[in-house]
Amino acid sequence: MSSQINTNVKTDFVTDIQHKIFTGELQVGTRLESERALAQTYQISKTMIHDGLSTLCDQGFLKAYPRKGYVVENFKKTGNIACLNAYLHFRSNQLDETTFDSLIEAILAIEGSAIVKLSNNHTQDDINELNGIRSELERVHYTNLAQLSQLFYKFNSEICYLSKNTLFPLLFNSFQDLLIVFNYDFVEEYGKDNCLKVMHYLIDAIEKKQGQQAYNLLGNMLRQFRLALRHHNKFAKG
Repeated sequence: MSSQINTNVKTDFVTDIQHKIFTGELQVGTRLESERALAQTYQISKTMIHDGLSTLCDQGFLKAYPRKGYVVENFKKTGNIACLNAYLHFRSNQLDETTFDSLIEAILAIEGSAIVKLSNNHTQDDINELNGIRSELERVHYTNLAQLSQLFYKFNSEICYLSKNTLFPLLFNSFQDLLIVFNYDFVEEYGKDNCLKVMHYLIDAIEKKQGQQAYNLLGNMLRQFRLALRHHNKFAKG
């Protein structure tokens, strides 16, 4: 129990520093307080503070300098996958326009590439698997946006997995929280029937080995969706 409490305390401290960096409260180059001062501010042990700061350094948020202490780094340059996950979790319920554009590029780079690869190397079992997810979505009531968005995510993630590229599904799943929100907005905007049409067109193109056509379809869909969200003023302020 004590170990679990310590883990939660450290996590809360790390998350707070991350959020202060994401919001700009802690700017690049800012020198943090000493470990002793941070321990007093957060009312936790110096050991927990030290462990948390080490984690933030490992993730690329901070850098420790001899006789200077911990300084905020530019996480966009120095961050790793743990930093990415923290950023996506922070942004999961507040998609701003810049994050959305970055997400579109990431989807095209990962899922778009997976679609092309799967189109060239698919089996009938792969097509059956995708049609199975489509059938699942057909059985969900059109008002159940949460479940529909989850299944839409499952479909896209499965494309990455079936491509047989080891990294595609791992990278795609790193965006899960953000993509669930993305898909929820998509289903809300276009409805269940249009989601089914998208699935049908993609599966059909993959089965016919028309990978580039499927890639273009995905890109056009994402760009149209972006315009729709902008028209409805649905982007959060960056």
